[in-house]
Amino acid sequence: MILIVFGCDSSEDKKNKNSTAQNADSTIVQDTVDSTVSQDTIQIMDIRPPHPEPGLPPGTARITGLFLGAKLQSAPAIMKVEVITVNEYGSSTPAIGTGVPLTVLVPDFLTKNVKMLKPDKKIVCLLNYRQFLASDNDSSTDNSRWVLKGISPAEDSK
Repeated sequence: MILIVFGCDSSEDKKNKNSTAQNADSTIVQDTVDSTVSQDTIQIMDIRPPHPEPGLPPGTARITGLFLGAKLQSAPAIMKVEVITVNEYGSSTPAIGTGVPLTVLVPDFLTKNVKMLKPDKKIVCLLNYRQFLASDNDSSTDNSRWVLKGISPAEDSK
């Protein structure tokens, strides 16, 4: 019995609902017909800067230098490069001075590439800095802390 009393609507409520629904329909139709973008509408654009390219790993540097020569028969193989510019540093990489000859250790897999170089040729080198232990520093026969990781001719080479 309680459901019947609360479930019934009066006829006036139905008339009001119908007229409200008709007004809403006409408003929707009118809005869709007259919908134009005004000049003062703000367009949402993604203005975030692009993600930066990943940098070099820690302890790594990319330099442009002048190839001075190499001793590839010795163990370990070494080459000398006069630093023209330092193109990029990785984090925690020690500073490299420009205009200074740098002694670089050449791993076995890169000796073939270094053999093809002629003195006074401009090259780009990817170098990795290595740290010595206290005991290694005393007994080390080479004094280079830089190891060649990659080499290519410079774009404006002679």
